[in-house]
Amino acid sequence: MDFQYAFVYLIVNVVCFLSAIVILTRLNSSIGSEAENNIFRMMLTFYMAFIACEIIWVLGVGGFVQMNPRFIGFIKVLGTMFIPIKVYFWLQYAETRFGNPRAHTLKFKLLTAIPVIFMIFVYISSIWTGVVATIGADGSIIPGPAIALTGIIDNIYGVAVVVHAIILMIRDKEGFNRREYVAHILFIVICTIGGITDAVVSDTPIMPLAIMLSFNVLFINLQETKIFNDALTDLNNRRRADRFLSVSIKECDESKPLSIFMMDIDNFKRINDQYGHNNGDKALIAVSEALKDTVASYHGFIARWGGDEFVAAFPNGIENDIEDFIPNLRAEISKLRERFSLPFDLSLSIGREVCTDKTRSLSDVIGKADEALYQDKARLAA
Repeated sequence: MDFQYAFVYLIVNVVCFLSAIVILTRLNSSIGSEAENNIFRMMLTFYMAFIACEIIWVLGVGGFVQMNPRFIGFIKVLGTMFIPIKVYFWLQYAETRFGNPRAHTLKFKLLTAIPVIFMIFVYISSIWTGVVATIGADGSIIPGPAIALTGIIDNIYGVAVVVHAIILMIRDKEGFNRREYVAHILFIVICTIGGITDAVVSDTPIMPLAIMLSFNVLFINLQETKIFNDALTDLNNRRRADRFLSVSIKECDESKPLSIFMMDIDNFKRINDQYGHNNGDKALIAVSEALKDTVASYHGFIARWGGDEFVAAFPNGIENDIEDFIPNLRAEISKLRERFSLPFDLSLSIGREVCTDKTRSLSDVIGKADEALYQDKARLAA
């Protein structure tokens, strides 16, 4: 490789590596939930492993550092293995962001890992079989029958996320989460363009640049969507709730009732006063996780209304399951209380209002739900 070209290639990869470090340092609780941030870190880690291989490879082929030619070829092949692993974690991240209740389960993670686990096995065995590639004595890479495996695995995960994003975008008639879905579609589109370009014009730094651009699309979207998210619980905030409920009321009728639940944590002031605000925050997070999981199973909307108050809404009603919803929610809260090792009882007072009149105001519907909440609180106190 020409020295000047190799130098440019090296600089591009170093800049991409440093950019990934910058994003890593900015991933915190104000940007995303702990689960989201951990998955994003894994994506970036395997991207950086890919970039590190690219840097070592260009140092060798560019003559910057004397290396064994076989080792140089091996590093190039190794780097391609890290891309599908990164895409696997992108699938996990996307499904978490899409609110897929299965995304947090071990079964989902293991089943979706099967393609990439198979790929890793094939790559490792290729050292002896040459099924992916054979490294010549001069460092040349002789493609094997499975050389395209990384691209196939990428496409499996990429198509799965894009199809799911398109389905969700079609269902999201109000457009509340459209930016999220578009960001994930752009992620794979940009990476695919980079991959095609890299295949046509080999030995260019276009792929690292394309992936880095895709990461920036996701990260910018993550930052922008936080204006509609509560920083502590990562639920929708009141601004998003006002917007969602206003639209949902205008679309409800007798055939499409809107069920709204107002909820607050019992004795929350006593929890803060007696056990401290740190335990109060843990209580809010535990309740939020219970609400997120339970409401998602009924395809509803959940938001932190303010303080220790939460609002859940079901635009299509849940009349047939109403007897199950509240017991299931309280059972989930009980489990999370144990998981968080909270030294106090944790329970909710709940009020419900069903709206079938699209001319009603948001304040009227919320007010009625609030009245029902305080009736429930009075009943529990009696």
